[in-house]
Amino acid sequence: MVSMDFNQIEQRFGDLCQQHDKGRLDDESFRFEVAKLTVRDDRGTLWMIDAESGQWFCNRGESWEAADPHAEPPVMPPSDLGRKANRQRTWRLILAMATVVTLVAVAVWWLVDQGILGGPTALLPTPSTSLQVIIASPEDGSEVLTGQEIAIESMVSSPSGLDSVAQVQLLANNQTADLQQVEARIQPQQTSLPLSQPWRPTAPGDYQLTVRVLSSTGEAQGMATITVRAVEAPDEARPEPACSPDASFSGDVTIAPGTVFPPGARMEKVWQVRNSGSCAWGVGYELVLIDGDNLGAPSRVPVPPTAAGESADLAVTFSAPSAPGTYANLWQMQAPDGQFFGPRLDLSIQVEAQAVEDSPPQAPTGLTATVTPNGEAVRLTWIDEAQNEDAYRIYREDMSASIGLAPADAEVFVDGDVTCGRTYRYSVVAFNAAGASSSGQPVEVVFPPCGPADAPPELTLTIVPTQVLASEPFTITFVAEDDVGMDLVIVWSEEAWEPELNRGRIFTCTARLCTGSWPLTVPLTYTLAPSLTTGVDITPTVDVSTTLAVLALARDSSGQESALVQQSIDLLPPERPVQP
Repeated sequence: MVSMDFNQIEQRFGDLCQQHDKGRLDDESFRFEVAKLTVRDDRGTLWMIDAESGQWFCNRGESWEAADPHAEPPVMPPSDLGRKANRQRTWRLILAMATVVTLVAVAVWWLVDQGILGGPTALLPTPSTSLQVIIASPEDGSEVLTGQEIAIESMVSSPSGLDSVAQVQLLANNQTADLQQVEARIQPQQTSLPLSQPWRPTAPGDYQLTVRVLSSTGEAQGMATITVRAVEAPDEARPEPACSPDASFSGDVTIAPGTVFPPGARMEKVWQVRNSGSCAWGVGYELVLIDGDNLGAPSRVPVPPTAAGESADLAVTFSAPSAPGTYANLWQMQAPDGQFFGPRLDLSIQVEAQAVEDSPPQAPTGLTATVTPNGEAVRLTWIDEAQNEDAYRIYREDMSASIGLAPADAEVFVDGDVTCGRTYRYSVVAFNAAGASSSGQPVEVVFPPCGPADAPPELTLTIVPTQVLASEPFTITFVAEDDVGMDLVIVWSEEAWEPELNRGRIFTCTARLCTGSWPLTVPLTYTLAPSLTTGVDITPTVDVSTTLAVLALARDSSGQESALVQQSIDLLPPERPVQP
């Protein structure tokens, strides 16, 4: 949310329209820049400019409506209030009807012009929700590397709220690549939802990627489509990472070395590891088979999102071979850039014909969830009904992976990664190498609303290195922290020669501490964006040095935003060879 006044915002909107009309901003970048111009006045009213019509809209706590921020309400004599109120209601009705007709006409024209799915922000709003979907990354028409997992980052928004949204589906060439259940993550009156969905192109070629929003009945609420091309990775040096991935082995949760199984038995091996590096594990981090037979398991499995300093449970399901004997294999973690790190994790078993196959444990009963007296955690208790469990795994509905383990015979777990003003649903399962029990009936706990004294999030931005030669890489890193819990971080540059940076990138967050990195490479030939004051393109040669300003903004789960943070990087001309 910007701090400019209304006149400055209108001037900025005019500059953006000129850039868009001259082809210097594509449709998606134009809408992204206009969305940054949201402002709140002294009375607490939220104002925004519609990117299509340039009309001001305001939200006084109930819904969005067309309005003029420059108009002051006249002071009316008491005798005229009734007649004036009637006239105002009549004019508001006429204005609302005209606005709806105009917006529908613009939408129909745009859909016909674009062929419905012909652009990076193909929008199909429904009259009931006015829901919009924008794919923020990757850029439409960009290239991605074959075999490398990337994050499809999108933003779902609606001025009237997201109460009708239940699922978000990612399609690659009309095939489902990811499906997220988001209904439990949406709070009352929430108007925007950032998402990150993983996708890995398996072969070179063109791919059509579609983010589709669905209701609880499977009805499409809106969608956006882009096209990317998958290419083979070039044989060139990789940029130096801004953080160092590492891991340490904590213990075998299931299947101690040499455990005996009957032929054909299915088993789940769980290693517990700690993120001992400085990189957060997220999309692209995998556990990979590096030696031995996979014993019926996939050769690579995703690693649960894990912040630096936290622990994760790495689980792989195997099948014992039919022939008796000794079997072993080795696994190791791999970063998105292909680097292997951390300890080698081993599985070693004995297969014997006379061994008795184990059975999954019995499910726990009597699960309860209560807020601790200090209001900073949730205490879970249950009744241990199993006799053969290796451990208990605790799940929270708003997280895609389990949030922790409790040892065998345990009946208590404390979840400290919670925030005020939110509702959480928990379930607990017992498991061993043969499988997991049912989860039983989940329980729900509601945290009280956040207090008014909540401080905005803290955000730091770093660029390494701070000076680069043309065609050399650099990396943008950030650290955002908030006692309530982080929601997202946006990084961009308003006048960037690098198209991806000019467009910006949204990083989603799920914990109080949020870290991320963004590697970029300076092109050898580049063009700076036109100056907002002169409107003239600036195309420097390789002999010219320039400074690029990078901006970042963080938002916590209560909606508070950090101060705008800025860092600079100096772009230097390439070194010339020494003349003999």
